[in-house]
Amino acid sequence: MNAQTIYNLLRLCVSSWDHYRRYSEKISNTRKFIGWLNDNEYGVDKIKENAQKIYPYSFQKSAIEKLFESVSEGNLLVIEAPTASGKTEVPFIPFLTQICTKNFEISPRLIYSLPLKSLSNVMWERAATYLLATLIEMFREAHKIEKLFKERNWFKNGVLELPIGLETGSLIKEGDYLYGGFVVIGTIDSIIYAYVSQRFPGGLRNPRLSLPSGLLSTSLFVLDEVQMLQDEYYYSPRILNIILRQLTSVHTPIIVMTATMPTELKNIMLNDIDYVEVVGKKSERGKVSIDVSFLKQGEKILDVISSKDIIKEIKDNIEQDKHSLIVTNRVSTAIEAYNILSQKFNNRVVLIHGKLNANDRENVEKRIGREKGLIIVATQVIESGYDFNAGLIVSEIAPLDSLLQRIGRVARKKTETGKAFIVNIEESKPYHQNIINTTKNLLVKEETDVFEEALQDIEITRHLLDEVYKKEYIENFIGEKNMEFACSIRYLHNLRLFSLPPRDIDFTFRPEMYVTLITTSDERLRGQIDKIEQTEDNLFSREKFEEFKEILENNSLNTSTDFANYFLAKRGLLYGKLNVYSIIRTTKDKKKRSMIKVEITNKDKKKQKVRPLDIWLLEPHAYKEGLGIVTGIQI
Repeated sequence: MNAQTIYNLLRLCVSSWDHYRRYSEKISNTRKFIGWLNDNEYGVDKIKENAQKIYPYSFQKSAIEKLFESVSEGNLLVIEAPTASGKTEVPFIPFLTQICTKNFEISPRLIYSLPLKSLSNVMWERAATYLLATLIEMFREAHKIEKLFKERNWFKNGVLELPIGLETGSLIKEGDYLYGGFVVIGTIDSIIYAYVSQRFPGGLRNPRLSLPSGLLSTSLFVLDEVQMLQDEYYYSPRILNIILRQLTSVHTPIIVMTATMPTELKNIMLNDIDYVEVVGKKSERGKVSIDVSFLKQGEKILDVISSKDIIKEIKDNIEQDKHSLIVTNRVSTAIEAYNILSQKFNNRVVLIHGKLNANDRENVEKRIGREKGLIIVATQVIESGYDFNAGLIVSEIAPLDSLLQRIGRVARKKTETGKAFIVNIEESKPYHQNIINTTKNLLVKEETDVFEEALQDIEITRHLLDEVYKKEYIENFIGEKNMEFACSIRYLHNLRLFSLPPRDIDFTFRPEMYVTLITTSDERLRGQIDKIEQTEDNLFSREKFEEFKEILENNSLNTSTDFANYFLAKRGLLYGKLNVYSIIRTTKDKKKRSMIKVEITNKDKKKQKVRPLDIWLLEPHAYKEGLGIVTGIQI
């Protein structure tokens, strides 16, 4: 371990990420890396100058040391630390230092997983700035870095393409299956389904079945925000335990990171696995005052955000260029809150949740990253991964770990202060009633000082979480979904290298499988759909299909199979199923040419049945731009 090189690079990475975000705010755009590096105000010279003022936290130093120890001894590493404590740098910096030292003692590849698709784009940008910071450390000047880009052919059609993969499990784009770069950012679902040969390159004609599993087992595998895998049945943590046991048996270097992991969740996820633990007991973040008076009075979020007191708090935040967060547990409530606040604050309000298509979600994420003083109305997707600073949060009561993650978006910098208001809910869904009741009782019974301290102290956090997630509760949850769990175990036991996956045995990483929905309000997409339906052949050249795929991807979103069946198909909100086939056609000059055939089937609404990994088109009126899927009922 070359400590000096590591800490120098850490300073540059932190400085680069800060300056990149400021530059993006200045130009109201993102991913303009060349312009950023050459900028007089936020470019290379200023990054290096600011880096001298940054010092690694003692927690980061000890965690990095433990990383090297765990790699050499073949142990899994668990990192527990409060929000805003600098966890993200711990895996990235030692890995990227290998480029500087040319000594790849950790691994030749980093695969960084996140629990939600909505977090992946932001983390990709962060990984990109860290890679560029590494090049600053090596070459020191922007023109020398640009020369490297040209030598490595990283410019494609005038666009800089960095060797960082993004794997989100899209059913439209084939993806890179974990070999899209020496750093891959991905959702945990896409990575696990690739590992178990549900997603693999080459198709059935030339299947490279074991490539993803081989890549994963020889990479530094990071699982961030693992507490968000805590489903109602503890299904995903149990499946993940089996896979982690397989990977640790071949000494894959693995890091599990969390800010809010209950002891029982850790016991289930890491059962029978040797691991080393690093605990960052305190974080150097700002002070948040927590107010539960609305919760005690039983007031709901739509009434609270309309009150004079909260409106004044929001206005004060806007004047101070701070974001305000309004967080609900359900998409339909978030949309109602967005409509109420938009009447008062117009375009200062943005909405983000899991039922937005890729294009709308990306537009909101860009605004959050580059603008100040926004009112961000969101669901659980905002809990982790988004690196922005808010001054105020109004949140519905949620399980304690979710609540602490939400409040952790406020006052992330040491000198700042913020406020959090917790309000009541109509019903517990999508959470378990017992967990909501226990959390509520704790909040009402305890002094709010305890929860304020928990944001900065991981031991207090763990103590409070263990009060909520008691063993007897968890054992009741685990008793359900046993049939699905048994099928997935059988699948994993029958999985073999270099062989097709087991037939007639279902594997699911979550309690429910997912499908891809395509919103059809985009005029270009509507035009393509009309052509497909009016033409018998429906054939695309591979080049033309790539253009069509881009349009589909921008209008896509993933959701559970149950949601698609019970909330969409039953209400006539699905237009039809999209089917894509690869075929070989013989041309007039008797040459064989690979073509893509596209069909739209299952348009009879009385017979529509959505199956896992399907691709379905939504009716145009089922989606509203900026709002998301509109079903007319609580979702």
